Amino acid sequence: MSRQYLFFLFSFPLLISGCGPKPAKPVKPPARVETVKPVDPYSIDTAKAQQLMRSGNPQEAAEIYRKLAASPSSHQNRFRLLAADALLQSGNVAEAKANTDAIDPGTLSAQQRSQLNLIHAQINLSSGSAEKAIQYLDLIPAHQLNSKDRVTYHQSRAFAYSLTGQLLKSAEERILISDLI
Repeated sequence: MSRQYLFFLFSFPLLISGCGPKPAKPVKPPARVETVKPVDPYSIDTAKAQQLMRSGNPQEAAEIYRKLAASPSSHQNRFRLLAADALLQSGNVAEAKANTDAIDPGTLSAQQRSQLNLIHAQINLSSGSAEKAIQYLDLIPAHQLNSKDRVTYHQSRAFAYSLTGQLLKSAEERILISDLI
């Protein structure tokens, strides 16, 4: 074999490799643009009120919820419901009733209406009106309640039935409570 042929044989692959595509440079990802979520103006106060409820201070939580409910917003009824619940837990039934009386039930969602009826039932139980409490409880579809409210619902029914002498119904509600807990 001639030297030229050998030279050509060994240099041809080098020539071809030089004609191929250049290795791609690593592409930097575009700078990440942080989207700024609008801050919920109520989130800090709501978190503080929830913490107060967990720590056993429902009266102070109710004050925060009432202040939030005082300013007109789409969350006003939600805050009134939360304030009424906190007031009930603190034993302030009259103020809880005043909060619920300020709510227009026609503007509530189905779940909020159920919560309102549950609060009305508890207010009536606190004042000894078991029959009226049962009427409010009968308006509530239990499946719409969260687990905490469902337990409260069945506890209220059991208590109302026991006050009205319907002991079998009261026992049935207590069985349902034990299944939930």
